[in-house]
Order: sequence, then C-alpha cells, then structure tokens
Amino acid sequence: MILGLLLGPGVVHSKNASKLVDPTRPDYIKLKSATKANASKSKKRNRKTSIHKLKLQQTIISQFKKVAVINGKRLTIGKSIRGAKLIGINENNVVMRYKNRIHTLHLTFSSDIKEVER
Repeated sequence: MILGLLLGPGVVHSKNASKLVDPTRPDYIKLKSATKANASKSKKRNRKTSIHKLKLQQTIISQFKKVAVINGKRLTIGKSIRGAKLIGINENNVVMRYKNRIHTLHLTFSSDIKEVER
C-alpha cells in the first residue's frame, strides 16, 4: 500500500480496474462506448431470432430433385442457412431444424412480383 502511494496511482492494480470510470473522460466518448455496447447486445438478440428472418420464396419439386429458395438462396435437403438445416421440402412449405427444434416455413407471396413483358 505504501509502495503504491509512493509510486503513484498508475502502478496499483485491481481486479476491478476494468469497471473503473474516468471522471475526466469527455461525455462524447462515454456515449460512443455505450453505443457500441448497445450494438453488441442488438447483434446477440438478432442471432436468437434468425429463424424468423427466413422467408421461403419458392419450392421446385421434380421427379429427380427438390429445391427450396429461401432468402434468395437455393437449398437442397441437408443444406443450412443462418444456422437452420433444411430437412424437408413440400409443395407449399419447408421443414427446418433450428436449435434442435422443428420449424415450418410457408411459401409467401410478395407484392414485389412483377409481370414479365413478352
């Protein structure tokens, strides 16, 4: 303790040093740190709900092959997207396994469909 007082506060170490806040630190730097922390929490929250961001856009079923288009990506049975594995393809839906749970994605029709000129 006495050695710490003689050498100055920069030499004394604490296991809680990372929690200490510099009272002379400008507010805009504190705000930037808080924004980064919130962004990190938001990313973690988005990972938890990534199955809900999947959109089944098309299913292609032929005698020899089954393909699903999910979020613009062509997938066959056994392939994965955003951590969800495609385990079944039907005419109007697909079956996915995500975090050991079974989810069904239904074919959605979008208003983005444009008629092709002939």
